[in-house]
Amino acid sequence: MVARRRARLLALFAVAALFVGCSTSESRDTTATTSGDTVEAPETVSFDETTQAELAAVGCYSGPGDPVVGPGTDAAVVAFQQARGLTVDGEPGPETLAALRDASAKGEQVCDDPPPTSAPVPTSTSVPTTSAPCTASAIGSAIAPATVRTYRCSDGFAAGAEANPEFDSAYLLRAEGGSWVRLDTTGEACAPGNPLGIPETVLVVAPCRVS
Repeated sequence: MVARRRARLLALFAVAALFVGCSTSESRDTTATTSGDTVEAPETVSFDETTQAELAAVGCYSGPGDPVVGPGTDAAVVAFQQARGLTVDGEPGPETLAALRDASAKGEQVCDDPPPTSAPVPTSTSVPTTSAPCTASAIGSAIAPATVRTYRCSDGFAAGAEANPEFDSAYLLRAEGGSWVRLDTTGEACAPGNPLGIPETVLVVAPCRVS
C-alpha cells in the first residue's frame, strides 16, 4: 500500500511539474510576442480652441478670441516655447502642450509681453522634405482662401476644421516636398481600408469621418 501511494504521489508531482513548466514557457513566449509587436505611435501635433485659450491665459496670446487661427497663433506658440526653454518650432507638440497645460492650470504668467500678431515663425532647416511644418501659417497656405480653425498633424498628414465664407468644413492634407497639399477626399484618401495609411488620430478629424 505504501509503495502504491508513493508511486501515485510521484506521478502527481511529475504531472504538476510538467504543467508549471509548460505554463511558464507559454507565458514567456506571449510576452516576447507582445513586446515584439509593439509599435510606437507617431507624434501628434494638435491645436484647437482650448490651446488658444491656454496661450491667452499664460499671457502669450493677445489676439482676438475667435476660433480662426493664423500667424498670431504661431507667434504665441513660439513665445511660449522660448519662455519655457523648449524647442522653438511653432508646433504645439506633446511636450509643448503638456508644459502649456501645466502653466495654465497653475495660473502662471509665462510671457510678460505678448508677441505681435504677425510675428514670423522660425523655419526649421531640419524638417525633412517628406514632412511639413505643422503650424497654422503652413496649413493656412494650403487651404486658402479658407482659414484654419483647428489642425492636427501626424506622420506626414494633417486634418482639421476650416472656416469658409459661407460654411465650415473639414480638410485633409498630405506633406509633399516640405509643404502641405490638399487631398481629394472623393478618391483613395478616404477609400475603405485606408490605403494611404493615414494615422487614426488625423483620420478622425478628416472629411472621411466628419460630415
